[in-house]
Amino acid sequence: MERISRNNIGAVLAFIAGVCSLGLVAWPSEAPQGQSVNPWFFIALGAGSGFLAAPFLADRHRATSKTLLAIGGLVLVGSGLFFGYTQGGGIRSVWAASADLVPAALALIAALLIGPMERRAVP
Repeated sequence: MERISRNNIGAVLAFIAGVCSLGLVAWPSEAPQGQSVNPWFFIALGAGSGFLAAPFLADRHRATSKTLLAIGGLVLVGSGLFFGYTQGGGIRSVWAASADLVPAALALIAALLIGPMERRAVP
């Protein structure tokens, strides 16, 4: 029976958060907050890039990796709540909030779990 390291789970969650965040920026049918001129594009782009960099930094710079994930996650929580509130209610507000809150939740969980990669996680 194989054991999966929590550090490795954190790295996978950070990668998924980065792909989700950057995917919403690049996808043609973007989130509602991306349909007007606002800083959401740069917030999601910066946070997603930080989320993708975090697993690579975790081996030698654990604190930097955790900081990138935590700050990016908290910024996306604020962005999700703000843009969810400003979209006027209904399903549009839910989609606007979830576009930021889902990657933010993954990143915050990853910030708690990430650490140096364990290459031999089998007991």
